[in-house]
Amino acid sequence: LGLGISVTLTRPGYGIRKRSKHKASVGKSHTIKSQEAKDYLVKEFGVTIV
Repeated sequence: LGLGISVTLTRPGYGIRKRSKHKASVGKSHTIKSQEAKDYLVKEFGVTIV
């Protein structure tokens, strides 16, 4: 039971990877870790992650 969803979380500035002019790489420290994303969703939206 429940609703299965899929989301993508990114930090501000992550779009420089996908733009057509002056592409740049994003450092590893700027990426969002799996546990960090789960903690954010639980804290901000009160969801239960199975």
